[in-house]
Amino acid sequence: MSDAQLGYGTVFQTGDGNSPETFTAFAEVASIGSPRAAMDKLDASHEMPPGSKRISFPGFLDFGEVQIGFNFLDGSLSSTKLLQEFDTRPTLNRRIIFPDGTTWRFAAFVTAFDAQEAVGDRLSATATFKVSGNATLT
Repeated sequence: MSDAQLGYGTVFQTGDGNSPETFTAFAEVASIGSPRAAMDKLDASHEMPPGSKRISFPGFLDFGEVQIGFNFLDGSLSSTKLLQEFDTRPTLNRRIIFPDGTTWRFAAFVTAFDAQEAVGDRLSATATFKVSGNATLT
């Protein structure tokens, strides 16, 4: 027996920045990466550490980038808004909602967009978002 869950029904959404905020799901997402927490490791070693051992301490926490893969629908509302973000450069609230209701919440700005065309296959694309500040999983 396993408690594994099917990813079907997971959505990636972007907020509009209004109050109250309205979130819109990105169309035809095929894969979603979650925020990845990484801690900076700072070296505080000096000439006379006890036992000649390095001394380290934690620095800033960084939630990295989130990447989504999707069916590229040229001219779709999702693709159009995504490409507009390159001009306006907003940091917007985003969320990933899993089928059981668990939600990643974070603010992020778009850093990359890449569309791929494969003869005999679907048009696909990826978008990458840099998390700014905290990411919470509730």
